[in-house]
Amino acid sequence: MNNNLQVTSMEDIKNSFMKVIELPGWDEKPFICKVKRVGILGLAQEGKIPNTLMSLATDMFNKKVDPESTDLNDMIAIFDVMAQETLVEPNYEDLKNASIKLTDQQLMELFSFSQQGVNGLKNFHHKSKDTDNNPNKSDVGGKTE
Repeated sequence: MNNNLQVTSMEDIKNSFMKVIELPGWDEKPFICKVKRVGILGLAQEGKIPNTLMSLATDMFNKKVDPESTDLNDMIAIFDVMAQETLVEPNYEDLKNASIKLTDQQLMELFSFSQQGVNGLKNFHHKSKDTDNNPNKSDVGGKTE
C-alpha cells in the first residue's frame, strides 16, 4: 500500500466536477457556460431518461448508435435531457424561460462533454491554419473562367 497517497479534498472534487467551457454561440461570440459531467446510467437510475428512450440511451452509452436507423426525435430527446442535466450556469431552465434554444452543435458538444469531459470537446474545436503564410498559397487557383 502506498502511504504517500492523500485523500482528495472536497475543494479538488468541486473544481474537477464543474468546468467553465466555451461553446459556439448564436453569433460570432462564444457561449461561455459552467457545466458538470453527468452519466447516462445515473440519469437512467434517477428516472430522468424516459423508459421509451432507455434502449437508445443504452446504445449511446455503448457507442452503438446507428444514425440511419435511429429516430431523430429520440436523439433530440436524449440530447435535451443531457443538456438539462449538464448545464449549471446558465441553467437550461433559464435559457428556456428566455425563449433561447440551444443550437444543434451546442447540444452535441454538451453531450460529448457529459460523457468524455473536456476531451470530448476536442473533436469540435479545430483552429484554422494561417492561410496568409501557407507555402502552397500559390497553388490556389485565381479567377474562375
